[in-house]
Formats: sequence, C-alpha cells, structure tokens
Amino acid sequence: MAADLTNQEADSPRLHDLVTDNVVHSKFGSSRRNSFLPNDSFELLFTRDRIKKELSGASDELIDFVHAHATRTFATVLITFPPELKLDLTSIMESFRRYRFDDSFLPIDGEDLRSPSHRCEKHATALNVFRDDKVLSGSWNISKFLNFQWMFLVPTFPLPTNSRILNSSCVLPFTAFGECSFESNDSAMKFKAKLRVDHQTILSRENESLEMPVVLKVLRSPSGWTNPPDSERPGLESAWYKATAYGEYSGPDFPAEKSSDGAHEPRMIGSFSIDKEYWIITREK
Repeated sequence: MAADLTNQEADSPRLHDLVTDNVVHSKFGSSRRNSFLPNDSFELLFTRDRIKKELSGASDELIDFVHAHATRTFATVLITFPPELKLDLTSIMESFRRYRFDDSFLPIDGEDLRSPSHRCEKHATALNVFRDDKVLSGSWNISKFLNFQWMFLVPTFPLPTNSRILNSSCVLPFTAFGECSFESNDSAMKFKAKLRVDHQTILSRENESLEMPVVLKVLRSPSGWTNPPDSERPGLESAWYKATAYGEYSGPDFPAEKSSDGAHEPRMIGSFSIDKEYWIITREK
C-alpha cells in the first residue's frame, strides 16, 4: 500500500523508502521493467525540504539546482545507491551540478556513454560526469542508473508531435491492460485499459480515482500485422500520422463528445509508437 505523503514532511522515512513504497506497476508490455513513480507522488516526494534533508550539508546552490533542474536525475541516483550503501549523495549530486548534467539530458543510453563525441559539445561535456570516480564508478553502477532512470521518465499524454516515438525501454502509465477485441477487417486492435489520471492533461478529474478507463488502439497493416514487415511499415506509419494529424485532442475519426454539463470533451487523449507499433489512446465510451 502506498504511504501517505501529505503529513510526513517533518518525521518522514528516508526518501529512498518513500519512493519504493509509492511505485506502481505498468501492465503494458510484460517484458519491460515496469515499476514507475506516478506524477502525483513525484511532486509530493521531491520537495525542496525533502531534498535538503537527504543531501546532508549541501549548499543552497546545490539544493536549488537539484530542486529546479535535476529532480529526476537525483531520484535515479537515490534508487541506484540505496541507504545501506552509505554513500555521500551530496558529493555525487555536486558532481552532476559541476558537469551541468540536469534532467534535460535524460534519458541516456549506453551508446551515449561509449561515444559521447557523437553528441553536441554541451551534451558530451555533461556526460563526462559518468567518468568521474566520485559518481558512478564501475560499469555495474552505470548499468543500474540506465535501468532505473525509466522509473521517473514515464510520459504524460498528449505528447508533443516530435516526442511520440518512444524508446523501447520506456515505461507506460497503464495500470490495467487486456480484453482485446477486433474483427478480421478492422484497421486496429482495441484493448480496454486503465491510465493513471496524473499522466494525462486532456480530461479533468471528476472524482478521487487514480485511474481512468481508456481504449488503446494499435493500428494494423492491410495484411493484419501490428508490427509489419518493412515493406508495409511506411503505409502503417502514414495511417497513424494521418489519424492523429489534427492534434492529440480530436479529429474527424475521433470527434469531441458532449459531457454531462454540455461541454465538448475530446475522445482522443494521446498517441505513441513503441517497438515499431503505432498506438492511439481514446476515452472509453
């Protein structure tokens, strides 16, 4: 059960333990690492006061840097190095500040670290933090950082048009997934799912529920593939872009609907592509 985060500022457990107590599990893609910290919990946990308490002896400059620019980097470091290791997190985060590595550089992958020169000078310089012996010395620690970063990089829909093709390691905020339905001539397979309400900005919250029912549609090629051979991929990708070309809110195939108070609410919540499949999220009717 998730811990109550609202009244624990003064005498809270270690931040590491609060994070692990409040992660939830994605049901999308069983083969992926599926734990993530929801947006609501993240905002309540990573306050300036909690960061200051965790980073013993840190300067105000470092606290400000972490709170304003590197909370997700700090969260990843926190899980990579649990309290029992008794490492100096203040020194580690000071190194991130010194190299000017902040959340804008996340996510990173092994290729970034193997060949930083292929990135821009600013990016390559920031990545030098991973070569600093005071930070993530050893390939095992770097591997853990690369894995744990995804707990804190879960998308919020709708995504910007140029950010909808996701890394295959991305954790998606669907807490239930199943009940597939489609006909042989359908252009999409449909799945009933539940989406964390704090990972979408289209619909207002109507109650205290943390989840909302949605329909996930994965497009199919004319031959019935959701992950088609290369010869059919351009057509499927084009159909996906066309279906969402009118924005993440609504389009001719996803018209707005009237809510109980007469206001028009869009049916489409967002779209994304992962593992060469093309998905659309809509409200459940």
